[in-house]
Amino acid sequence: MRDIARAYTVSHRADREGVFKLQSEFDSVRERLAYLRDHPDLAELEPSVLEVAAQMSHVSRDLARTYSDRNVQRAQDFLIARQQEVEDFNVRIEKAKAAAVEIRRWHERLELDEAIAQAQLARLVDELEDILPEILPEATVSMDAPAPEAPEEPRPDRVVPMPRAAE
Repeated sequence: MRDIARAYTVSHRADREGVFKLQSEFDSVRERLAYLRDHPDLAELEPSVLEVAAQMSHVSRDLARTYSDRNVQRAQDFLIARQQEVEDFNVRIEKAKAAAVEIRRWHERLELDEAIAQAQLARLVDELEDILPEILPEATVSMDAPAPEAPEEPRPDRVVPMPRAAE
């Protein structure tokens, strides 16, 4: 069995390499048998063993054509190219993820800066609402109230008393 398997392996390898060209079963087996007889690694095998291996090789010739060295190499090249495409795609995805994270952080920083600015504005409004009645007792200005119309020309006869500090 080992001898047959060894002879079949040699014949199948030759079939995958496209050595055998004849199509009819008789000619195909005869061509394979001649190849095996001339092969230096199989010189010590009996003719019946070589004949069985040649017949097995003929039966599996379609398999050998399908998995010829050329077809296997093309499939491997295709898979290598696909693998490279996937790796390139993963690199682009990683860059996109990094950009998305950067944009998210930038957005969060802007929201925080806006919130801080709004809080500072609210604090200033509160301070002004507390201070303005002290400075201008007759004016109760609220930042929420509509803005007063433009004042008339200032009159020099109008003086606003300023509160004095305790002496």
